[in-house]
Amino acid sequence: MENHNLQEWLLDQKESVFSWVDKNQHLFFLTDKSCAEYYEEVLFRTRRTECLREKALTYLMRSFDLHDLQNIQYSSLNNSKFNIDYRFLEKNAIYVLYKGKGHNLIDEGRILSNSCFKKLIVHDYPRSVLLDRNFLYSITHFCFYFSYFNEQTSHFRRMVFNEIPKIRVKQILVLGMYISLIKRDIDVLLELLVSSVLLDCMNDLDFHLQQLIILYLEKSYVQAGYINPILGTSGLQSTPNMSINAQLDFKDIYHSSLILKILLNVL
Repeated sequence: MENHNLQEWLLDQKESVFSWVDKNQHLFFLTDKSCAEYYEEVLFRTRRTECLREKALTYLMRSFDLHDLQNIQYSSLNNSKFNIDYRFLEKNAIYVLYKGKGHNLIDEGRILSNSCFKKLIVHDYPRSVLLDRNFLYSITHFCFYFSYFNEQTSHFRRMVFNEIPKIRVKQILVLGMYISLIKRDIDVLLELLVSSVLLDCMNDLDFHLQQLIILYLEKSYVQAGYINPILGTSGLQSTPNMSINAQLDFKDIYHSSLILKILLNVL
């Protein structure tokens, strides 16, 4: 393996990843779930027309039935295993982007105080909770939705780093990445990489970790522009022209591939 920077390796794949998503757009629209995830990816794009942004938000508002979201009880934020209802945070982020900042339904300071980072760093939760895949997802989803799909990233960083030292946040993300590599969980790994960009930590990843991530991604990446999670957990080798069957395989590869595109969007 040729040694190079993780960001450089990712950007080398950008054209093929973007092309693959565009060519297979019709497959994302086959189910409500993949269609909603496609439109959430649109929100992360730094280069998109206002018309496309509006189309994405209109679809998501209708899909999640959010027009009456202000009538939902605020207490719903405290009903989940980790004290924050991340699905509600997701809905609130969509609602705010659609309606405007004045329509925020959450107390951001209170959410940050109950966040996964606060629990791990300030309240000394055992690091073993990072072995729980759902807890790692609570970290990534907090970053996705609290940054309002990358539209309020500067505000997100200020809020987090005013409360928690950046070096401690990076340590949590790095530990999560090593765990994901050991478990060969490419979905979580990619989401943690997105989170590291949103929190301005990716350039601080050490060289050894970057090389391990590149090695794993190279095993999972198909040159046609998508991620095949099965390749990363087997001895199979990808080929430039590996094809997919819309009925059998797209559902298995689209999510990781979409997260890879989100990662490329935010770099």
